[in-house]
Amino acid sequence: MSSEAPLISADVSVIIPAYQAEDTIARALDSVLAQTALPAEIIVIDDGSQDRTRDVVSAYVAKEIACDIRLFEQKNLGAGAARNRGLVASTNTLVAFLDADDEWLPEKLARSLAVMKTEAADLVSHDYLRADGDSSVYISCAHNFSRRPDPFVDYFLRGYISTSTVVARRQLLVGAGGFDPSLRAGQDYELWLSAISRSGMRHHVFAEALTRYHVTPNSITSQVELRRRTSWRTLCRHFPALKGRSRSPRIVAMMRAAIIYRQAAQAYRSAGNSFGALSALFRLPFRVASVITFRAGGAVDRPDFLRDDH
Repeated sequence: MSSEAPLISADVSVIIPAYQAEDTIARALDSVLAQTALPAEIIVIDDGSQDRTRDVVSAYVAKEIACDIRLFEQKNLGAGAARNRGLVASTNTLVAFLDADDEWLPEKLARSLAVMKTEAADLVSHDYLRADGDSSVYISCAHNFSRRPDPFVDYFLRGYISTSTVVARRQLLVGAGGFDPSLRAGQDYELWLSAISRSGMRHHVFAEALTRYHVTPNSITSQVELRRRTSWRTLCRHFPALKGRSRSPRIVAMMRAAIIYRQAAQAYRSAGNSFGALSALFRLPFRVASVITFRAGGAVDRPDFLRDDH
């Protein structure tokens, strides 16, 4: 990074949960430090790593660089709990998230802040590049966002917000209760549902791929059964929020159930697990039918996971 280039310090805390990330955390940190608009601080939470993640981050902490880097350590509690630790520790109005095995393109933060201002938004996200080895695929999230005036229903169905693309007002996420640490997958999808369902909240997804999401053998998206279980749990929790947002909440929930089990079957098939794929397809109609017994009224039962007693 050239010392002659002007650096813009943004009122943003970047939160990076890291577990066994010694091979990728430097790439993630370098991508933040290469931003045309630097954040005020970077918070790394080492979630009980047994490798050299702590040593790699500590080397950055010791450097004289333009923004503050802080390292926190905890026992292995999962990405949700790690991100909550970062939320509590953050000192700025805005927070941005980056997973330790992903990276930002240089204009990511500047463009996100510009769109947030233009749209008067409380949360913004964008398209991304899905990198698997030497190949890279453009993933369009803005396409799903623009389907209808109230995007909550489409997000409920498709979960198109990628966490490493998000910039949000810290108070919005604190008010929504933070990430559910009991969900070992999909905590981000669940929190974004909670956040965008709040009255008066504004969010916007724009069509620029400014994050590179790296698929790894240990990435949470590869843990098919875990994602299926947590996705179903989130469906049940947030079904009541569909009331007033959709003419047919039960049909939307049935569609979501079908998507969950179809995606599980596809993931199993891609992994060469024919039994898992057939099992998911066999259970699909029963899960879809079970939505008939759901109640559409009432509030979402979601504790505040940022409270000290959690």
